[in-house]
Amino acid sequence: MSNPELLCLVTAVSLYTLITSLIGRFFIHTSIYSLKYLGMM
Repeated sequence: MSNPELLCLVTAVSLYTLITSLIGRFFIHTSIYSLKYLGMM
């Protein structure tokens, strides 16, 4: 049972999850470094 639409949907969802997790991690690290930098001033 091979459904191309289902496979496409699963691929899109996994890519979206990966991208959002990477962006979220980058945003969190940037926020932490900004807070540390402001705390040093």
